[in-house]
Amino acid sequence: CPENGTEDVLLNSLLKSIIEIDDNEKIVNHAFSNYPDFVKSLDSYQTDKTAKITGIQSKLIRETGKVISKSKHPVFIIGDNTHYGFNHQYLTALKNLMLILNSINGEYVSYLNLQPYCNSLGMKDMGISPYYLPGYQAIDSLDVIKKYKIAWDNILPTTKGKGLAEILSCSNGIKNGLKALYIVGSNPLANKTLDIEQLFTGLDFLAVQDLYLTETAKEADVVLPAASFAEKTGTFTNLEGKIQKLNKIYDAVGDSLSDWEILVRLSQKMGKSLPYKSIKDIATEIDNLVPIYQGYSGIFKLPHRAIDTANKRNMDKAKAEKSTRLSILENQIDTISKRDHLHDYADIQNAGYFGSGTRTSHSLRFVSNQANELIIDSSHK
Repeated sequence: CPENGTEDVLLNSLLKSIIEIDDNEKIVNHAFSNYPDFVKSLDSYQTDKTAKITGIQSKLIRETGKVISKSKHPVFIIGDNTHYGFNHQYLTALKNLMLILNSINGEYVSYLNLQPYCNSLGMKDMGISPYYLPGYQAIDSLDVIKKYKIAWDNILPTTKGKGLAEILSCSNGIKNGLKALYIVGSNPLANKTLDIEQLFTGLDFLAVQDLYLTETAKEADVVLPAASFAEKTGTFTNLEGKIQKLNKIYDAVGDSLSDWEILVRLSQKMGKSLPYKSIKDIATEIDNLVPIYQGYSGIFKLPHRAIDTANKRNMDKAKAEKSTRLSILENQIDTISKRDHLHDYADIQNAGYFGSGTRTSHSLRFVSNQANELIIDSSHK
């Protein structure tokens, strides 16, 4: 592995070695209008120099470049710590690498962005990010806004929201104007690496919707008991884009309800009833509003079924990444500086906050039954 913080240096060195292989430069040169400026920005990334910085032997870098450049349908698996620990240059290099490999062999190049929990991608698809509507649709697109206003009766945010990192960037909740907080399926107070306590400063009201009385729930004014994955019908979306149906196998304990049922009841109490009578109503709306989930409602018509959205996602990625220009490096190898957070990469970044495992960790309700433990274990895969 490269030295921590030098991942972008390694990728740029790989890029330079790939371009210098055989006739690759001729192909890449004709594929991108700004190739001369781009290749000049790689001048300082000779493998002999980068080997000392990254800890990876120059010979290995060159050999890896040869293997990657000849690969058909390469897939890059990206760890979830890319969202926070790497600098902007790293993602720029990764984007350039995919574009260049696509131009060399004419094959589609893809990536899998690892997520922290088993349905993190599904949550992201459904618009949990403060920067996009469901399906990564732009919140400032007139066509998208029109579609959602019709479906949601003109209730639609007109500006991008704030992720946890942005909320925490304020010294406390009062300065951020935060008076009430509604937390679903997360236990932020258990995160000792962030100064979460400041988030609750100045709050007038805290509601928590979860399975357990967590550290955060103990501080809440109201706790709404939610059903576990084994007590409700729904779906999980895995990293390759396959949506798998989740069938209810237990009645919910006590007053617990599915998350959607809790939200429907809350909306009624607040004077704005949501038009959902069952999970199928929600599935139909997803079908109509989220392009990458077209056909989603069909998953509930049979007892066991899965739907693959990989092709739709790949087509969207291909459109998004189709470019005749490479991203020029902002800094040379000797002046690279680290950055803590990334907010400008739609499908690579994850500047939101996807819970703390309260919905995906082993549930204490079911550990007594060996058969159920197997079901619980499968949720982690």
